[in-house]
Amino acid sequence: MPRSIATTGRASPPWPGYGARGTLVLPLPGSWLESLPPLLEVDGVVLGRKSEAHLTLLDRKAAAQVRRACAEAVVRAAFLAQDWSMQATGERWLLRKDLPSGRTAHALITMVDAPGFAAFRAALGRACGVELPEAMAHVTLYVAGKPTGIGLPDVAAFHRLRVKRVDAGGAPQAS
Repeated sequence: MPRSIATTGRASPPWPGYGARGTLVLPLPGSWLESLPPLLEVDGVVLGRKSEAHLTLLDRKAAAQVRRACAEAVVRAAFLAQDWSMQATGERWLLRKDLPSGRTAHALITMVDAPGFAAFRAALGRACGVELPEAMAHVTLYVAGKPTGIGLPDVAAFHRLRVKRVDAGGAPQAS
């Protein structure tokens, strides 16, 4: 599976900084998406491949909480201290969310093994004195209804929004 970064050795990407939307994301190489077909149909829902891949480290709410409690230099140091090696686990999930507009959004995510993800969030909790919820390390591969995907701020949101497990070809799996 080509969707990995630094599967041997330590991955030390540069500090990405906070994004315009107030989130902190780790951009991933194009190899996470380039081998995927542009469209995927799951249970009658046609999903489009995302144009970019990233690992969300802090969603808007968590990032705001951390920014209120800590200087950016502290967050940057915690980021740079981690090994950001990661690899897709092969576990994919279809998510569904009803939007305030009345539309429905779907996303297909892949879970990733990224030890730096949990370690980074734990380090921020200690350094900043904040309690961040446990979150799922994942990469959104496909979306429908909302081009930015469906936010998963914590494990509870994942359980609430997941529809079914999907194999690499798009077929549902028993979960």
